[in-house]
Amino acid sequence: MIGPIATAGAHQARMGPVPAPPGAGLLPDQPLLFEQSVPGRRGMQLPALDVPRATPLPATLLRNTLPLPELSEPEVVRHFTN
Repeated sequence: MIGPIATAGAHQARMGPVPAPPGAGLLPDQPLLFEQSVPGRRGMQLPALDVPRATPLPATLLRNTLPLPELSEPEVVRHFTN
């Protein structure tokens, strides 16, 4: 007797992957991380530096701003797991 795993593999070899139903895995009403952002909110705080500072990068490699969403760690986890 052929087991279910072997049968599923044989089906995939003949027919290709089984398509997901329309809309599966999508949450159209879930806001983007940038839409949930609140200025000043942080996902983590690093402890004080306990080693000597490294040589800074040249100014040509630095940015003045980096527009990333400001969210707490639980908000980010909820976004990707719910």
